[in-house]
Amino acid sequence: MRRHFILLIVLFFCTCSPPEKEAKETPSLPYFQDSSDYTFIQNKSNQPKDYTLSNFIHVSLDSASSLKATDHSQNKKLYLKLDGKAHFHFSSDSITIVVYTGMMKLTAQNLDFVIEAYNSSPGQVLKVLDGQLIATKSYESNFPNTDSLTKGEMILINIDIDLMEKETFDTSSFVPSL
Repeated sequence: MRRHFILLIVLFFCTCSPPEKEAKETPSLPYFQDSSDYTFIQNKSNQPKDYTLSNFIHVSLDSASSLKATDHSQNKKLYLKLDGKAHFHFSSDSITIVVYTGMMKLTAQNLDFVIEAYNSSPGQVLKVLDGQLIATKSYESNFPNTDSLTKGEMILINIDIDLMEKETFDTSSFVPSL
């Protein structure tokens, strides 16, 4: 009898499935809803390509990467949405750049950084080569973060475990690999 009771308990716990994780999504970005409001760039080649978005924004997009860009000059902001791997160089004191990925919102002026941020991946990496930026999570989180990064600092973020961590790296030996 005791053996049957233990077997029933084991069967009960084996058939109970754990609760599913609540999906985390990037909030809707209204300035990217209407396709006439932004420029869409997609690198379909199998090697990185350089693009100039304006006289102060240059980006190298890796293969299978895309970028949406919209200019809101009235509020002196340029909004970008990245899916992929890129090397950005911004040089403007009068325009603020706001870059969205599937997991991060980055705000800056005068900045050089590389980022790997594929929407299909649970993790993303950002490395600041020069300048300063503010990084926050772009999705609803129980543990919201805001970090200020400067040259030689990086962010590692993973949406599955809801973790955004700031670390350092050596910029003197770092070569962007796009």
